[in-house]
Amino acid sequence: MTESSELKFLRGVLRERFDKVIKNNQIALAEIKKIENDYESFPHINCIEFNDESSTLFKSLKDLFEEKFKHLKCESQEFKKMFGDLNFKQAFCYSYFTDKQYRCCFCGQLLEISKKNDKEFVHADIEHILPKSKYPQFALHPDNFAPACKECNQGEKGDKFFDTFDEFKKALSQLNVNLTDKPLKLWKNYSFDFSKLSKTKLKLNYLNKESEGYKLIEYYGIPKRADIIISHCYDILFNIIKHSDIRSPASLERLLENMASSNWHELNDGYSINNSPQIWQEFLEWILYSESNLVALWEEVKDYSRNVNNYLIT
Repeated sequence: MTESSELKFLRGVLRERFDKVIKNNQIALAEIKKIENDYESFPHINCIEFNDESSTLFKSLKDLFEEKFKHLKCESQEFKKMFGDLNFKQAFCYSYFTDKQYRCCFCGQLLEISKKNDKEFVHADIEHILPKSKYPQFALHPDNFAPACKECNQGEKGDKFFDTFDEFKKALSQLNVNLTDKPLKLWKNYSFDFSKLSKTKLKLNYLNKESEGYKLIEYYGIPKRADIIISHCYDILFNIIKHSDIRSPASLERLLENMASSNWHELNDGYSINNSPQIWQEFLEWILYSESNLVALWEEVKDYSRNVNNYLIT
């Protein structure tokens, strides 16, 4: 997809900041050339390693680039004309979504939109796909930026990453991801498995739990969050059933059909991993369109009712 003029402009600003960092500090000319080549060939990097934590160059790069990213800003008239009072990171996150589907690049959660004066912006953090703690030369690379919800950005990943860049490239290949595509949609690679007996709560597209692609998803804590969301689906359902007069499989099925065809999903705002009725709808259909699932739920409803002494089902 073609980049917007705003994103192209921000890309240029980031390149200027990158050039200033490496040329205005005590880095040897030969090393500057290597770093520039890495930057220009991203994401098809030649595996030049700058992440040896014992090296002076690594420590210098890490401090310089992390500081520059932390205080990233642009005060030019052109920037103000494009983005008004937005700060640089707000401008980037909004411009990033070329399809205007403002979802966290990793879990798919809808991101909130607000306005600052007359300019819209997305409530999102910028996640570095290649962690800047290990690959500081990409701390200012726009293709290494991905808008993310706070749960994904501040979750389990931290500084954890693959031991080698080749493993990361395998993960991208398995996920059918190109880092130059905007927006990044890791969440397209999985859906939910609602079976309580299932050991894996995510249905993975062409992935197994030993694959590099699955490991990348794990870095963001997605499988654990799936467990929480699915459990919440069941909790909400039983809370609804508890306040309904369900005394037969037929009455249970009618209740589910009514929920599936109405706005019952409004009860569930905020619980979903993608913050939409889609998961709740899939959960209801998973029960409704399988006789064995419906029978299993009915048995659970009977056990639940007896345990809480709410009403007697015979």
